[in-house]
Amino acid sequence: MQSISFSSNKQTSQLNQKHSKKADPKVEVVSRAAGIATAWTVGLYGSYPVNVKLMKLMSEKNLELKENEVQKTVDAFKKAFQKSGLKDKVKILYFDKNTTFPGLPKDHLQQLREGKNAFFETISNTMLLPKNKLTLNWFHEMGHAINKNLGKVSKSLQTTRIPLMYASMIACLSGGWRKSTPDEDGNLTPFQKAKNFTIDNLGLLTLGLFAPSVIEEYLATHKGEKLAKEFLPENLLKKAKVTSRLGFATYVITGLTLAGGAVLGRTVTNKMREHLSSTMVPNLQPQQKSNEY
Repeated sequence: MQSISFSSNKQTSQLNQKHSKKADPKVEVVSRAAGIATAWTVGLYGSYPVNVKLMKLMSEKNLELKENEVQKTVDAFKKAFQKSGLKDKVKILYFDKNTTFPGLPKDHLQQLREGKNAFFETISNTMLLPKNKLTLNWFHEMGHAINKNLGKVSKSLQTTRIPLMYASMIACLSGGWRKSTPDEDGNLTPFQKAKNFTIDNLGLLTLGLFAPSVIEEYLATHKGEKLAKEFLPENLLKKAKVTSRLGFATYVITGLTLAGGAVLGRTVTNKMREHLSSTMVPNLQPQQKSNEY
């Protein structure tokens, strides 16, 4: 005689529900690591090759200037600075191979000394400019100084952009965050709903956190070009616009790749979690038992 027994549908459902709430640690570690690695590669470094090329083009445009054109640009910048309203508020430090600046990162210092970049340092309220190099971009840095010293909204953007930029990088790497599941009655707390909404919209959140940097860069570009238009001859103004917009483009590209990295990292985490769960989690389907008497 053969006796056959099956687990009830209700019992199986309860087992499945109980198991789904408890994530397998091995599955979580591997899937999250894969997602973070993807987000890191795409989001944090995906823009690097393009941005390096754009910065190189920016430098080349400046190197095309003849000696007298460099001097015209410098003279125009000084006149624009006098008119800008920054004279009694902002300092200018011109860098050569021996110039130093306390607290400045080594890579930034090297870029300044080599004439490959220029900066506006917000804490000391100082424009850091490579002496007689990259002069077409000096107007853009003056735009940053105007944002900080002569505007309310733009000053807020200057203050918040760096913390929010780092926050966008953290968000980009947060694709391994697991969504909250409903309780036994199928309910979610307000916090759990907010958490799930954030996870579902991680790409937009990342882009939103980086947006102040893009907006502030746009304003600096616009204000710098507006002053340059008053003092630069047309041929040099066109080149100045090209260089400032190349710099602005690097921020747009960085914001988009961060958002793309967040989305792709989240997708990889979910796909890996799903794949590993199906291969590593014990089968909970009804089983047949047979006993012979």
